[in-house]
Amino acid sequence: MASVLAGVTLMLLATLFLASQPAMADDAGKKKASEGVYKSMGPQKATSAYGESVVSRWWGGAGTAQNKQLDDSYMAYSLPFNFPFFGQSFRTIYISTNGWITFDAASSSFSNSDTTLISTKCIAPLWDDIDLRNGSGVTGSDIYILRNASNVLIRWKGKRYPYYNTSTSVVNVECVLYSNGQIRFNYGVGNNPVDATVGISKGDGSNYILGYHNGRANCNQVASLLYTPASTNVTVNGYVRTSGGAGINGAWLTYTNQTGSGSNASGYYARSLPRGWSGYVTPIKSGYAFVPNRRQYTNLSANASGNFTGYTSAQLLTMGGRVTVGGSALSGVTVTLTGSSGYANYTLTTNANGYWWAKVPPRWTGTVTPSRSGYTFTPTSRSAPGYTVNWTTCNFTAVVAQNKLIWGSIKTKAGVAMSGVTVTLTGASGKPSYTVTTNASGVYSRYVPYGWSGTLRASRSGYSLYPATRTISNITANLGNQNFMGYTTADTITIGGRVLYNSAGLSGVTVSLTGSGGSVNRTATTNASGYWTTTTPLGWAGSVVASRSGYTFSPTSQTLGARYYNHTCANFVGSVVTTRTEPLLVIMVDFTNFAHTGTEAEWANRIFGTSGLTLRTFYMEASRNTFYFRPANESSGTANNGIVRVRLNRVHPNPEANQSTADQRYQELMRDAILAANPYVNFAAYDTNGDGWLTNRELHLAFYIAGYEASYDSSTPSVWAHRWSLHSYYLNATLPRPDNVYVGCHNDTASRNGGYTMQGQRHGSRQAAFGTLAHELGHDLGLPDLYDVSSNVAEGVGAHCLMSSGSWGAGSGENPGVRPVHPSAWCKIELGFVTPVTVAQAATWSGNLLSTNYTTYAPLKITTSNAQQYFLVEFRKPVGFDAGLQRLFGSGTTGGLAIWHIDTSRRTSNNQDNANWRRKLVDLEVPGYSSVSGDPLDLGYTRGSLSHYWRTGTSYYRFHGSSTPNTTLYEGTATGISVTATANGTGNYIGVTKP
Repeated sequence: MASVLAGVTLMLLATLFLASQPAMADDAGKKKASEGVYKSMGPQKATSAYGESVVSRWWGGAGTAQNKQLDDSYMAYSLPFNFPFFGQSFRTIYISTNGWITFDAASSSFSNSDTTLISTKCIAPLWDDIDLRNGSGVTGSDIYILRNASNVLIRWKGKRYPYYNTSTSVVNVECVLYSNGQIRFNYGVGNNPVDATVGISKGDGSNYILGYHNGRANCNQVASLLYTPASTNVTVNGYVRTSGGAGINGAWLTYTNQTGSGSNASGYYARSLPRGWSGYVTPIKSGYAFVPNRRQYTNLSANASGNFTGYTSAQLLTMGGRVTVGGSALSGVTVTLTGSSGYANYTLTTNANGYWWAKVPPRWTGTVTPSRSGYTFTPTSRSAPGYTVNWTTCNFTAVVAQNKLIWGSIKTKAGVAMSGVTVTLTGASGKPSYTVTTNASGVYSRYVPYGWSGTLRASRSGYSLYPATRTISNITANLGNQNFMGYTTADTITIGGRVLYNSAGLSGVTVSLTGSGGSVNRTATTNASGYWTTTTPLGWAGSVVASRSGYTFSPTSQTLGARYYNHTCANFVGSVVTTRTEPLLVIMVDFTNFAHTGTEAEWANRIFGTSGLTLRTFYMEASRNTFYFRPANESSGTANNGIVRVRLNRVHPNPEANQSTADQRYQELMRDAILAANPYVNFAAYDTNGDGWLTNRELHLAFYIAGYEASYDSSTPSVWAHRWSLHSYYLNATLPRPDNVYVGCHNDTASRNGGYTMQGQRHGSRQAAFGTLAHELGHDLGLPDLYDVSSNVAEGVGAHCLMSSGSWGAGSGENPGVRPVHPSAWCKIELGFVTPVTVAQAATWSGNLLSTNYTTYAPLKITTSNAQQYFLVEFRKPVGFDAGLQRLFGSGTTGGLAIWHIDTSRRTSNNQDNANWRRKLVDLEVPGYSSVSGDPLDLGYTRGSLSHYWRTGTSYYRFHGSSTPNTTLYEGTATGISVTATANGTGNYIGVTKP
């Protein structure tokens, strides 16, 4: 089998899936061949880490069968040694049944390409679409492994897909991994024709080799390929010499975290170091001082040289001076000599006579700085310009540091002086503390020692004081205006602002102030000039959000810290909501033995209806009223309602009954249905760029096939819901071309690539719900599957997203699929339905996160130090279409925070984005479960639960560095991010802290 059909919807019941698809190795359910025609760049080398040699053919032909008689699967294998590969060491590898090996994550991908190899850490002796199943017709199809102490031989024996095609070649290839890092590819009898990718790659896009046999159609018994790693070490060398150029014998050179080495009679030294080493090389020999005093190397990737000059004690210069106070010597002063690049640092202390001195190499440059507690110095420091003679006049004058005065005033909000306020000055470690009281004028003051550090806090019964504290660090001058304001619960402030549209005030806008930490909520409405005001208690903090039907606003919200004075918010700027549409043609296909149930009007309403539970209202709600599919123009039945009904003069092909011919039957069915619909549709009218190829964005094609939906139950005849394209591979170059336009067809050029979606018309005895169609059209818009397509167990993100099993959503008492749940926050951002609010620095954010709030919904995006990883936070609640969560949550309406960990490095071109449960493109951070052991979605225990959200009133309301799971990145980097949920069934406030 070949390419995974993007968008096969998950079944309602996993047990039904297993019963109806026992041979499938991936949870996608349906795969389609040759989703893209493979194009090879041929042999190509772009790394110095390995060399490739074409060597005499050798064939092992041995090994123990691993019982991997599967298609598009993989196995994890533990090597008997640590295998070095591009500077890393690996004990576990992942062997794909498709003739390649990966390291960071398992892959069962059959969709080979040079581009994917270059971006994946992998070894590919012959990566192609290889079928190892018993039915392939090759005796002994399997993966074989011969294990030795210093090498492991891995052999693939099978047939290129499709195995039922007798002309398809036998695949017979080996890969040998050696403990020293060498890699060997061997090619046996067969391998002709192939369309394989051959090579090795670090996966960083820069270091790879596309092998000598890459892109060859005939690899029958061709020469073996040997990949040998370059030397793993680099050399640092140089000379240690006197100022006169003579070698210094016996100097010892130290290397950070490495064994040292000595210099010979010529002063030469050398040391072999691991490639990538970072550290210092430092020369040492009694009686010498060296310049530079050490050399630094970072991520050493090539040999390097560096010399040192040694000066004897007799050659060193004296640098010194005297420190006095009031004309007398001052002892105990620390004098720090900070050398410039290449020169050493020195620390001295003045003696009883105030003198200090140091021995330094000639031309030493740097700064000289004196220090002693309780004193200040003039000058504060001096520069050494690089003398070649002694410098003994580097003198400093000290004065005793005087106590410094701290003072301030305390008044009420009305400006009335407050007497009797206690001000506590709490000294930092080792510093004294004091307490003073304001006088009748509300003024306080206190002398503190020079250099004092600490905090000030004011207090008086019946009042709160702003600010809560003031911090003072190393006071060196008198410090005034350390003021406080006292206030009571009766004190208020005014908060206001303006809302603009086209630079003019916009009236009738509702401005909602949501208080944080127990603060009150307020609502105001803009006047004819767009202005609004409201009063809040002094010290109010929270978020401000603008809303009016038909408009969106920027920013989506403003977050205010505690406000103690009247405040004018930054302007909100309104934009009229524009609704984007794309045409959708729905073709209902009947057969001589099976016809659709329901009327055309019923189907038109189910898909295009403007009220109730329809495809249109679903996408309008999910997109905040900015997108829906409009009916395409057609002349069948009721004209221009987007529905065409055709009858093919043959029986239902029932493709799911025989997997070996299913792909061919699907392709022929779609071709015939397109041609049958042509009398009612002018396809050329939708070829907007006139290139003769109809893309899915020019016209979306949805086919409802009379009969049953196989992903729902095992009734027959049936089809399996999917999104795919028509290929000449199956149709013998007879692609459908009505009105001189290729319709639903694959093209290597992405801008010309078309496709279709298909689903069965019945769910058991009922007409099919539109949830599967919503999911498949999500693929047509560019979204991947977010369930685990590589596993019959793992659920990916489960029912929490349309692009996983959320397409089967149902409210309390409803049938599966009639109320699909919203796409995840990541999907909405990808489709341009929403713009996230980015939290890029320390902040507390509050606002409306409810996913179904049309006017104010915007997920939070919390960035990290890794540009490819970030967190998205949204508030999900069973209302609107998200009431489809009730199928698993129960009939309640309580919601919570869905926290998503996004890793864009997992984005693939072959629908494998969430195929590794340990590291997904989109992962729901399920409270209480670590990413190491897996959560209930990863382990297949459930498809969704309210407990998967972070909520107040539970043990899991705060997501941070020590929670389970936590905010640490996949590579182990701590982020310091903390998200605290105070959201519940009625609230939506959260706090985000980011360092």
